[in-house]
Amino acid sequence: MLRTLRTLYLLVVTSLLATAFAPAAESAALPAWLVRSGTVRTTDPAVAKKGGVIRWRSWSADAFAEAERSKKLLFVFVTSNASHSAAEMERAVLSDIDIATRLNTDFVPVKLNREAFPETDVRLQQAVMAIKGLRGWPLTIFLTPDGEIVFGATSLPLNDDIELNKPGLRSIVSNLTTRWKEDADRISREAGSLSKALKKNTEQYSPRGTIPPGILNTTVLKFQALIDRENGGLRSPVPAQFPEPRALELCLAHYARTSDKQSLELVEITLDRMLRGGLYDHLEGGFHHFCVDRQWRVPRFEKMPLLNAEIITILLHTWQATGDGRYRTAAEDSLNFWRGDLDATGTFFPANIAPEARSFQDGDFYTWSLRDIELLFTDDTDIRFARSYFGIDESGNLPNTAPGQTVLSASRSVASVARELGLQLDAATKRLDRIRDTLRAARSLRPRPPRDETPLCDANAMLAAAFMEGGRLLGRDDLMRQGLKTLNAILNQHKEEGEVPRSVRHILNDPTSVPLAMDEAARAWACLHAYEATSNPTFMQLAVEALDRLDLNYRDLLRGGYIERSFKGPLDFAQALNWRTKSIQDTSEPATNGLIASTFVRLFALTSNPTYMERAKTAIENCATVFLNPSPYNSTLTAAADATQNGVLRIKVIGREGDAVTRAMLSLAHTRYFPWKTVMRFDTAEAAGEVTIANIDKKSAYAIVETQTDKLVAESLEELNTFLDDLGKRAPASVVPIK
Repeated sequence: MLRTLRTLYLLVVTSLLATAFAPAAESAALPAWLVRSGTVRTTDPAVAKKGGVIRWRSWSADAFAEAERSKKLLFVFVTSNASHSAAEMERAVLSDIDIATRLNTDFVPVKLNREAFPETDVRLQQAVMAIKGLRGWPLTIFLTPDGEIVFGATSLPLNDDIELNKPGLRSIVSNLTTRWKEDADRISREAGSLSKALKKNTEQYSPRGTIPPGILNTTVLKFQALIDRENGGLRSPVPAQFPEPRALELCLAHYARTSDKQSLELVEITLDRMLRGGLYDHLEGGFHHFCVDRQWRVPRFEKMPLLNAEIITILLHTWQATGDGRYRTAAEDSLNFWRGDLDATGTFFPANIAPEARSFQDGDFYTWSLRDIELLFTDDTDIRFARSYFGIDESGNLPNTAPGQTVLSASRSVASVARELGLQLDAATKRLDRIRDTLRAARSLRPRPPRDETPLCDANAMLAAAFMEGGRLLGRDDLMRQGLKTLNAILNQHKEEGEVPRSVRHILNDPTSVPLAMDEAARAWACLHAYEATSNPTFMQLAVEALDRLDLNYRDLLRGGYIERSFKGPLDFAQALNWRTKSIQDTSEPATNGLIASTFVRLFALTSNPTYMERAKTAIENCATVFLNPSPYNSTLTAAADATQNGVLRIKVIGREGDAVTRAMLSLAHTRYFPWKTVMRFDTAEAAGEVTIANIDKKSAYAIVETQTDKLVAESLEELNTFLDDLGKRAPASVVPIK
């Protein structure tokens, strides 16, 4: 009986939702499913870029209507501004005259830019992942005029690759053209069945689960078994190396909670290899996307703000945990790089900085030949030092794409080069600084890589949060001001225009668009960092409002979790693709559901309100099936789950701003690493929500240290240091999960 009532309830609610979000009235010119309420996007920056031989259409109702009228398949090429592979496929495959002619004649070619249509990209990525087990850019997809998937893959060669058993685009186009002309109905039926299966799999009911006990320990022990001790990172079947900053954060938290040195070793080995290799820009700071080899030598030259924000954060935390200044220096240099690469207003960070595919091939900006070094330096010792330290020789490290060119890396330590050249260490360090200055100045004369100026809301918010945290930890007000400036610009846009779309400048020709769930979550995350830094309650209120909007517009009451696109947003142009996607596992960005849960945890840490921890647990439990297979892709959700099981640390410093003791206590509290730690300053105990303690308030400053089991009052800097020392030495068994 209960099951029958529940089924009836779900049917009624589903019917009401379908009615509420039904398409607009049918149009005589277009099929009913192509008509959408509100303003639709018709401009895609990828299509606006002229050139090439293919007559690209944008992802629009017009493109699907054209396919319907002409009875043709759509060829959809999904690209990203940060993808070299997509640019290379355009250059080497889609520029072929025969292919272009056939696509123009027999198909409706559509180019879809991921930055312009992120929610559509998520669904297409899920579809190709289900079909081929692959994801990334570019995607090469063929759709029926109804938007159902006929074929999907990632990058394709022009001709068949016999060795890899990979069909080329030429044979795929020929085959599909013939099959579609001979039996379009059968292909449509098969594609329809596939699309229905994909939608059912994506939208299936996900019952609320439970967080497995000791999920942090279980996950990190699996990581330890997979560590590549020679090169850092986790062993993988592919030769590439990805930074995985969220997995490293889990390992660092595990070390802090258990004193397991293997977890710290995993973090240090990986960061050391990253900082020595080509992933890190040794002249200006900042990190590229990933490396194509296991040794971290050759990167894909693209710097993305959100990924850099996460790498900067793990560097700062590792510096806190170890005291090793290398991590601090790399984090600070990277913050300086991004601070110097703002837009013309000095407010927003670009979506990415990446050379064109051809520039990657010959290394115009980032690489150096031995001849370059010999022409640049007149001192023979400088030449020998640069060659030895940066690993520059005649052959280079790009033999297949740019012979003789070298991506700079710290191939040897300064001390070993100093011994080889008979230099004192201090003199060698100063010489290296001069060499870097000279190389940096010479590189500044080269044409700089193109920048995607699109200021993405989530990326700007996350990097603003990293700037605010870096400003606090490094004692740099300029970094703090930049973080607040960027965040305030996003919030002011929000205040003036109602809702912030993914692009805070509305370049998508769609002023009615609403943000993705990731945008709301990132904005709330940044607001909480701003509140912690300033104690301004306005930031707290704005974070709460963003989370409330997430619950109102993105929470899937039937299936659990948060969907990527608001229920209030218009449906997509392709009816068969209108399933509700949820970001549960990390990709190049943190999982949206994981970031939402983490934001609720941080809100609890800042307010002590147990309601927020309950909301975090609910968000995690709605995605708990991912914990059945511990993985680096679960890291954001696992980090939030760790907080629900092992607690947070809250430090409140009561003292006037500018007071010497207050500053010293804040500095000490910021310097020490603990997972899920928050540090706040208040003028009085009342402002901190604490009761006044007799005689304590006579002191110029004191601190309250609160865990889930204790609340301690430190009356002096020495006492605060003792408390934090004791917390760092506690055995894991003393950590009690929050009920």
